[in-house]
Amino acid sequence: MSTIDDSAVELHSKPLHLILVDAGVGSRKHTLSLVYSGRVCLNGQIVKDRFITANLSGGDVVTLDGQAVILEQLRYLLVHKPRGVLCSMNDEKDWNKELVGQRPLLSSLIPSHISERLGHAGRLDLDSEGLVLLTNDRHIMNLVIEPSGFCRKQYVVTVMGSPSETDLDFLRGGPKIGGMGQLLPCQIKVLENIAPTKGEWGIRRLTRLEVELKEGKNQQIRRMFSFLGNRVVRLVRVSIGPLKLESVPMLGEARELTEEEVKHLGMYCVNSAELNM
Repeated sequence: MSTIDDSAVELHSKPLHLILVDAGVGSRKHTLSLVYSGRVCLNGQIVKDRFITANLSGGDVVTLDGQAVILEQLRYLLVHKPRGVLCSMNDEKDWNKELVGQRPLLSSLIPSHISERLGHAGRLDLDSEGLVLLTNDRHIMNLVIEPSGFCRKQYVVTVMGSPSETDLDFLRGGPKIGGMGQLLPCQIKVLENIAPTKGEWGIRRLTRLEVELKEGKNQQIRRMFSFLGNRVVRLVRVSIGPLKLESVPMLGEARELTEEEVKHLGMYCVNSAELNM
């Protein structure tokens, strides 16, 4: 099981609203409003200053409406997201109100015994599949989604057509593409040139590639290949740092990371960060 005892949860002092976030009370905006409204106390004293910090493992007592704040156990869940599942805990804020409640959510894949409030460390779009890491460990989450490339992700991508090596080198170099700005360099390897077949798009040749990204901008891979004129027809995330899709082989499967895997993931991200300095 990938639960960590309370002594490992709060190693340093944090602002009170972030302690409330870690305890699963709500978002940063919501917990800040609780502090400003005088509902949060530190060691018996009302605190309305957002910069006041506390250390629960050091003996500080934080209360909300008179009830002691207890941090949630840290959870790390690896999910094999199927295509067509919305990478969200809820879709109440979906821009298309007609679709609210009409699509399966990532939250439906979380085992029933897990009650902690989890967030995804990097999302996949509706039509993509593969690995998603869910956790309530904000430190690990920030390391995984850090835009400087601390945690590399690998994808197997099938596109229409046959991109030339010149075009692939263009993407590998980290181009500037409208709507995404300057991209970081990435690695792209051709895995297979698929013989032409007849499908919904007529007779088309397909190419399967392995793409490794340091970052993860919105629909980045789809937009990279669209820029070349190669439509992505399938996209599967196969790794997040040292975590591999083969460890959760069934679509819709979810499992908790072991403590050793959590430690390895953290060390991987930290070591990658040092290499980038």
